[in-house]
Amino acid sequence: MDSDTIIGQNEGEQVPVIDLSLLRESTYVEVRKACEEWGCFVVANHGVKEEIIDGMDSATRDAFALPKETRQKNAFPRRDFGYISDLPALPFYESLGVPGAPDRDAIQKFSDQLWPQGNSHICKIIQEYTSDVEELMIEIIKIIFRSFTISKYYESQFYALLRLNYYDIPPNKTGGVSPHADHDFITILYQDKNGGLEVQNKYGRWAKVKFMPNSFIVLMGDCMKAWSNGRIWNCIHRVIMKECETPRVSLPYFYYFSDEVVINAPPELIDENHPRLYKPFKYPEFRAFYGEMSYKKIQEFETLRNDTELPFIDMFALITIE
Repeated sequence: MDSDTIIGQNEGEQVPVIDLSLLRESTYVEVRKACEEWGCFVVANHGVKEEIIDGMDSATRDAFALPKETRQKNAFPRRDFGYISDLPALPFYESLGVPGAPDRDAIQKFSDQLWPQGNSHICKIIQEYTSDVEELMIEIIKIIFRSFTISKYYESQFYALLRLNYYDIPPNKTGGVSPHADHDFITILYQDKNGGLEVQNKYGRWAKVKFMPNSFIVLMGDCMKAWSNGRIWNCIHRVIMKECETPRVSLPYFYYFSDEVVINAPPELIDENHPRLYKPFKYPEFRAFYGEMSYKKIQEFETLRNDTELPFIDMFALITIE
């Protein structure tokens, strides 16, 4: 095998690890299997320098050392793009958003919100990190497309959001994020040495994704499931954390379809054995539906729970056969 494995929560459960320095035909087979059965995989030897990752981790901790009233200035017309805190279903979790990175103006806007006096250092770090992760994202998508024999990649149809996530768990408490699937196309995630991420495969079994130095986790979202005609699993995942020596930092880099793009399965993924499962739609339509449904769920939860959420993409776009 070209890939390594991480032992999961249940004995024998393993999250695939793809070594990007060993790209050969067998690697594409492994990527396809990982997409179909897990909706996720870990990437090693990805080309992003470790010092850049460490710098972004450190910059995130600096941002959350600011007073809360300063962090609250991270605001955008879309509420889900800015500062998140104090949600009953997400105990001890805070998050800042940098939509539009690696665009310099987008990064400068984020910096000016938190450091009105200027902070060229953090601008430089975010620019380096998101530029490198953006390149990695494009490479990974092309690898996935090739593994499913998709003939064309449309680079201009996506936009990105970097989130700076912070979990500060008090003594004798448990916190994290309830089970969910991201509603984007694909996510590249960094988690620090605290770990905490768990993923569920398509057979319903959970596995811990343990920290592996200089690695990223790649997660397939709801829009990927619909775009792939159900061939790619939308990864259900959660975070469960107890008190740790230092707060947990994670950095999801979300990749969304542009608002004007019609999300529709390519012809290579539709045949007699795989009839069309999802109606064509645009991301803002699904985003509105997802936001309404997930908001209701968050308000209903008073504490972190282990229930896997309803399949929102299936509720929204799955074709009903009469």
